[in-house]
Amino acid sequence: GVGDILLIDIGGATTDIHSILPEMERQSIEEKGLIVTNEKQMSYRTVEGNLGMRVSASGILHAAGSQNVLNRVGSNVDVTENELIDYVNVLEQKPELIALTEKQQLLDQALAITAIEIALKQHAGYLAQEYNPVMGTVPGTAIGRDLRKVGTIIAVGGIFTYASSEKKNYILTEALKNPGISLLPKESKFFFDSEYIMYVIGVLSQKFPNIVLTFVKKYFGLENEL
Repeated sequence: GVGDILLIDIGGATTDIHSILPEMERQSIEEKGLIVTNEKQMSYRTVEGNLGMRVSASGILHAAGSQNVLNRVGSNVDVTENELIDYVNVLEQKPELIALTEKQQLLDQALAITAIEIALKQHAGYLAQEYNPVMGTVPGTAIGRDLRKVGTIIAVGGIFTYASSEKKNYILTEALKNPGISLLPKESKFFFDSEYIMYVIGVLSQKFPNIVLTFVKKYFGLENEL
């Protein structure tokens, strides 16, 4: 009832992206093609098993490079590459660790931004960069899942549970800041599962869909978006 939705779920081990695009259900057979891939389904989910805030923290460094993560920390705090690597190693050995110092919190924030950006670009489609007569594409053709019109983004994860509203919005804004050729959302409103109850909502919706839908709209304030 609220249109296109993107859900970002960043945990200690994985970063999951779910997108719900209702218009996919209304596509004709010609538009979907003879083979309906996952990307053409109304509901689509991808899981980046190597991108996590704790037990898979080193996967973020391997995927993006240490310097790219350091660039997300900001210039106000001096952090070396060795400090970043040491922190990541500690996170993997002690996944229960909660960032308490300003430096640790900024490192967590940088890791989250990087993981989410990579996961989103893996989930989303992209703009073709060359002519392909076989595929019938030209430069600028949208290929794959187009998220540019998604207006609602819901984020869940430990870092969104404990961060301030300003930091929550900053993380998502930064992760979406440089789409490049990826078909990422252009203008979206952010909502956060601060109480960490999305999994409960998912389970209960199987039995009580109407009640849960009413509740979740109130919980996120989505009723005001209709």
